[in-house]
Amino acid sequence: MGKEFGSGRASGEITLYFEKIPVELKLFKARSEEKVELNQFSEAGNPIGYSKIDKITGEKVEKIVKGKKIGDSVVLFTDDEINLLKMKKNREIKELSIEDLENPKIEEVKEIYFAKPTNNILFSLIASGLKDKQVKFKLVDGNQEREAILQYINEVVKVYLKYFKEECVDEKSAKVVVNEIDKEKQILIETLFANMNKPIKAEGNRQKILEEMIAKKMSGEKIEVEAVAKVKEETNIDKMLQESLLVAVAKKKKKEVV
Repeated sequence: MGKEFGSGRASGEITLYFEKIPVELKLFKARSEEKVELNQFSEAGNPIGYSKIDKITGEKVEKIVKGKKIGDSVVLFTDDEINLLKMKKNREIKELSIEDLENPKIEEVKEIYFAKPTNNILFSLIASGLKDKQVKFKLVDGNQEREAILQYINEVVKVYLKYFKEECVDEKSAKVVVNEIDKEKQILIETLFANMNKPIKAEGNRQKILEEMIAKKMSGEKIEVEAVAKVKEETNIDKMLQESLLVAVAKKKKKEVV
């Protein structure tokens, strides 16, 4: 049974001020995954310690400072200097911009939150003006401010936290120019795609598999390890297309019989 939205621990709370109208929102991450962390052990099962060693002198280091290597020089920072870089997280956000609704590019989205208003009357007032509109503001993420966008679509409040433009690869530089394909090969590939209509179901992710393996290990069950066969690269494109098409058609016929 799924957990009721808003019943768990929120990822944060923010208050957006539309001039004198405060709208308080609880943010919940739209994407989450529980991770099974593996630590380092000796073959005897003893934990492996981590020693901080000076790579030049080989001596053990008691205190570590942060810095940046630039060329042949190293610039070091004290804790006080580092603290100057940290921004105080402010829940009251008063600089807002209302603009036309726009779908954010997926490569620019760092995090997605669902938001739950604590005062439905005040939010309803604001939501009535958000048709074809969105709210842009700055949201603190760690030690830096990032651009954020709030949208209210299909009775759902979403907040998108965006990467800086300089953190994203330019679409133009990512373009892939494909070769022109002759009509015969195009007909083959279209036929191949038409026969590849089987729905794909994800059977589980790596974390779930890891949990199952841990359970087997604890119960003394042997884990069978399959050898991974290397596939020889085939350069005959016509042969590859024909063989792929035969496999796809055979799978479709098998599915129809079942």
